[in-house]
Amino acid sequence: VMRRARQRRLFDQELVLRIRTAPDNVERAGDVFDRLIGMCGYTEEEQVRLGHTFREALGNAAEHGNKNDPERTIHVNYLRSGDRMSVVVTDE
Repeated sequence: VMRRARQRRLFDQELVLRIRTAPDNVERAGDVFDRLIGMCGYTEEEQVRLGHTFREALGNAAEHGNKNDPERTIHVNYLRSGDRMSVVVTDE
């Protein structure tokens, strides 16, 4: 049996990040996200709001989930298909 995902591409863009809990890494992930949403056709105001929301999620994962422990990892899964985008941020 062949998985459907192998038959056709499900997403236009997919990015998986695994970053150590450190302020520099969190900032770099935010910069990557800014570039990604800049290619999606959102208005400037929407891009700013999405960027702030993403950085808040990263900060919460670092501070509250990982207790700012540099040995712990933050996981980011980004998917985009057409005009829809999904981002999941998880901590350890």
